Amino acid sequence: PIKISCSVHQWMEGFAWVFTHPYFAVTDADGKFEIKLAPAGKVRFVLWHEVAGFVPGPKGREIELKPNATLDLGGIVLKP
Repeated sequence: PIKISCSVHQWMEGFAWVFTHPYFAVTDADGKFEIKLAPAGKVRFVLWHEVAGFVPGPKGREIELKPNATLDLGGIVLKP
């Protein structure tokens, strides 16, 4: 992620991340997300949070997506 900030207004900041694929999501207010049309197979799930960083690490965790199925990753808890 690339941090974008204002040197005059310290509270103004954001993050940009450029992907070479369309398989990413931003969580909603409840922390839920959906990635539609991801191809089936083994992939790496990577989670990034502006304070916690990469969870569980920069390489994420391997998951397997099955054709025409929904995968529930369960709850992912970030330490406060």
